Amino acid sequence: NNAEVNSRPNSLIQMQGDYHNNNGSHRSTGTHNANGNTNTGGTLEFNASDGAQTFRITMSGTDQQRWTLNDVIINNTSAIANRHVQILNNTDRDMWINGTLTLTSGRIHTEGANLSGGGPTEVRVLNFAPTAVSRPTWPPIQPANFPDLPSQNQDQYIYGYLRRNVANNTYRFPVGGAYNTRGIQGVEVTVGGSHYVRVWFDPTAFSIFTHPTYCRPGDPTPSYTYVPLDNGRWLIQPFGTIDATSPSAATTLNSVRMYNRVVSNSINSGNCPAAGSPGDLYWAGYPTNLCFIGYNHNALQPPNNCEGNSTGWNVIRTSFSSYTPNGSYFYATAWAQNVPLPAEDIKLAAVPAGSNISLTWEVTPEREHVLGYELYRSLDGVNFSRIAQVDKQGRTVYHHRDAYVQPLTRYFYRVDQH
Repeated sequence: NNAEVNSRPNSLIQMQGDYHNNNGSHRSTGTHNANGNTNTGGTLEFNASDGAQTFRITMSGTDQQRWTLNDVIINNTSAIANRHVQILNNTDRDMWINGTLTLTSGRIHTEGANLSGGGPTEVRVLNFAPTAVSRPTWPPIQPANFPDLPSQNQDQYIYGYLRRNVANNTYRFPVGGAYNTRGIQGVEVTVGGSHYVRVWFDPTAFSIFTHPTYCRPGDPTPSYTYVPLDNGRWLIQPFGTIDATSPSAATTLNSVRMYNRVVSNSINSGNCPAAGSPGDLYWAGYPTNLCFIGYNHNALQPPNNCEGNSTGWNVIRTSFSSYTPNGSYFYATAWAQNVPLPAEDIKLAAVPAGSNISLTWEVTPEREHVLGYELYRSLDGVNFSRIAQVDKQGRTVYHHRDAYVQPLTRYFYRVDQH
């Protein structure tokens, strides 16, 4: 308590334990005052290898300089569960950084801490250089399977809120969830103009929703099923100043790129099923190689085009008109599963033909996305078994003879269009 910590330019302070600084006359780490001039200070490194070492930061009071840093290095190589700098509850100051934040090893936890005004504790970076926040590996490691959490993705990120000064560029936000359940969930935000952007990862998944196919305006079937990935969502908000508490009216969000991790409700590999070429008309004009789609709050517009990705690891959404195109600051990734197409006026007839039954079905018209037909037979009209598969032949009338039938028996038939 009552300590004054000022780092001179080009200096290095290596902290080996908790930081408690309450009721001091001046608490500033990262600036150096000399002869009336304020110069940018040196580097503060949270440097620990103790197997149980966690840095706990507590500060209180009214001094506005009590927690302003220059360059920060998180270099905690303790056991993974303890490898973090924790801004504790009841701490009345965010971690403000004038220079750079380097996540060499370890995390910063702001989750669960609240300022005296009730707002969440944040890491706030005043430097508008895109390289001001860095981790050794970007994007996060892509595991072989969606449900896996590699050890590299349990480290080197912020568990909580990160606010950055942005200006006409692409900025990385290494934020994520609990290290042992979600880990890092990387986001890149591309903006025009100058303001601040705050990002927070929320492990809550959106609900399944229906929406017209996003790349075929005027689709005659307006409602398709979209399944949000259960890896959570991102809150992305603009602010006019570094300390503003309410989002601003900034509208220059150009794109959001999402790197998704620990997903269990999609294809295990994270690849689109039966991916085809961009012109493959399989899903009502929907290209099957773009089955992962970035979206804002249970809606896909804007834009209304074929913008998607063949894997769920790296999904981008561009051309936003604002930060809240659908009334929300939340962004996520949905999986557009292939769904059955409606049969187009198929007329099926079954008549005796000697010891067989002759099946005839008319197709008017036969659409270009049709691949073929399957015939099914049942004894009770409820439980059907497949008896034949017929490829598309460009006809308007198709025939099939069912020879595996018994006399004095009633059969039900069904035709499926694929």
